[in-house]
Formats: sequence, C-alpha cells, structure tokens
Amino acid sequence: MCAPIPPGKWAWKYDQCIRCSTKEKRHKGRGLCISCWDKKRSNNPKRQAYAKVNHDKWYAKVKGTPEYIDYVNKRAEEWRNFSPQYRIFLKKQYKRLKFRRIAVNQVFKKGRVLKRNQGLQYRCDICPNHLITSPISPQDVNYKVGELELFKKEMRKLCLKVLSN
Repeated sequence: MCAPIPPGKWAWKYDQCIRCSTKEKRHKGRGLCISCWDKKRSNNPKRQAYAKVNHDKWYAKVKGTPEYIDYVNKRAEEWRNFSPQYRIFLKKQYKRLKFRRIAVNQVFKKGRVLKRNQGLQYRCDICPNHLITSPISPQDVNYKVGELELFKKEMRKLCLKVLSN
C-alpha cells in the first residue's frame, strides 16, 4: 500500500492535472486526473482497434443470434399493434406528408392557394419576402401549435432546397 499524499498536494509529484489544471478530480496517474487519463487512453489507436474487435465478438455472440432477432421482431410487432405511441407517430407522419404536398405547391409550382388550404399566414424565416399560407385555420377547433411548427419545419426544408439550387 502506498503512503498517503502529503497535505496540500494533489499527487506526489504534481500540484494539479497537467492537462486541464484541475484539483477537484482525483489523480489517476502520470499527472493526469481521471477524465484526462480516460481521454488519453481512448485516443490510442491500438486500444480503439482492440475495443472494436471485442465489440464485434460480443455483437456476433448476442445480437447475431436468431433468438435475439426473433425477440426484436416480436417487440416491434407488439409496438406496432398495441402501442398508442405508434398511432401518434403515424398521425404525425401523415400530417407531415400532407403539409409537404401543400408546401411543394406553394414553393415549387407557385400555384394559387386553394380555398380549403387558406389559413394562418406568416413570413418565412429563410426568405422573408415569401408570404406563406398554411392549411391550418385559426378557427379550427383541432388547431394545435405543434401542427403549425410542423408545417413551418417542412417549409424551411423546401425553402433551403430552393435556395441551394
């Protein structure tokens, strides 16, 4: 067992970490604190290759088995059939597609906005001269702020695509 470190010292030979100059974290070795020691150790290419080989062995042993694949498929099937989150996910995806179709008509085709699609209007963040009409009407009982944010996100993607071309 080592002798105790003298009072007022961080380590026997060092007053603080030589890399980050901290005294709060414990000394690990060679003048480095625990976190700096781990960072230096993980940057070693031999160690990275060794860790990758061991991970691949573990993956083949555990996750490559037919039992594990069946287990994952069964869990996914249960999630799709019985989970309310899956229904919410599908509704959100459907709205995103619907909003994307309307946004494509406004940005690329520069067509007229149909009466059924007239709703809240706002200026685009990316191209401020572009006035965008959303399909969400403020009088709609089911209007949610999340829908407008979803529509704005789709419009931003399309505006960026147009500006990059």
